[in-house]
Amino acid sequence: MRRYRLRTPVNFSWRRSDGDELHGEGFTRDISPCGVYVVCAEVVPSGTSIDVEVRLPSLRAGRHAGACLRTQGHVVRSESLGFAVCADLGFRMQFSDTDSRQGSLRNVDENGGMNETKQLLAPVSRFSM
Repeated sequence: MRRYRLRTPVNFSWRRSDGDELHGEGFTRDISPCGVYVVCAEVVPSGTSIDVEVRLPSLRAGRHAGACLRTQGHVVRSESLGFAVCADLGFRMQFSDTDSRQGSLRNVDENGGMNETKQLLAPVSRFSM
């Protein structure tokens, strides 16, 4: 299985055993379709369920935000410099709201009439390499 070495920003959150929700930030060291290694200052114990968001850089000049890869997983290894996450169901891709992948959807309103709304399309159901 191929792994890629990217240094991209990562946001993550998890709940402690007392129910408090904690948030952290870091960077990727390695990423694969099955998981990610996050370099950070926070110590997240092995076995912890965690939500992870990897913010990819934009491929277009002048754009600040690219797509995000999101997953729910669990920490399989915790070290002093970071932790490894196994993605329980793979990664989901979400495009920024300013992306050109917006499309029109027709919805029926409460009076039975049709209206159009803009909605972000996310055609990728699983991150793969």
